[in-house]
Amino acid sequence: MNEEDKVFEANQTYKELHGGSFQFEHCWNILKYQPKRHVDVEKKKPKKNKTWTVPSSSTPELVDLGECDATFVDLERPIGTKAEKKKRKLAEIPSSPLAGILTDIKEEQKKTIDKKMDIIQQLHVEEQERHQLDKERLREEQERNAIKKEKLRMKEFKEEERIMLLDTSVLPHVQQEYYQSRQMEILQEREKRFKRVGS
Repeated sequence: MNEEDKVFEANQTYKELHGGSFQFEHCWNILKYQPKRHVDVEKKKPKKNKTWTVPSSSTPELVDLGECDATFVDLERPIGTKAEKKKRKLAEIPSSPLAGILTDIKEEQKKTIDKKMDIIQQLHVEEQERHQLDKERLREEQERNAIKKEKLRMKEFKEEERIMLLDTSVLPHVQQEYYQSRQMEILQEREKRFKRVGS
């Protein structure tokens, strides 16, 4: 069977199965030789005596297509419009004098960004160092204040000790009353401190 006999046989089978003629034969005639429709001959060679099953709701029949006698040329599929435009654009860019300028601008932008990042990182390190110095200064200030408080407390303690050990009998009456009241205040203050420490 040649190609025409196979097509005729396929049309007859279609009429028997579907009750009418195949309406898309003109499409088949256009598409049958297109590269997209055919598989690469070297990769997949057609098998001899290939049998196709034609689906039917009532009786499935087999149509023997045999080996195709027509020779097909393995053509490369033509490139599409969008792909062609994209290819043209990519081909034009390197030859354009603006391409070098664009590359230089991009490199300069990258260098500028890198410099900015270095500056930001340096500022961050300096900020951390300043923060550490501030913490150190605050700690030293707290230590100085604690020392001042301790010196003041020692001075008050010595003054209170002097008042408590003072012999008021040799003093005039007014001074006696003053120092006795001061001694009472000192005793009351000490008693409050002991209560605070105890609780």
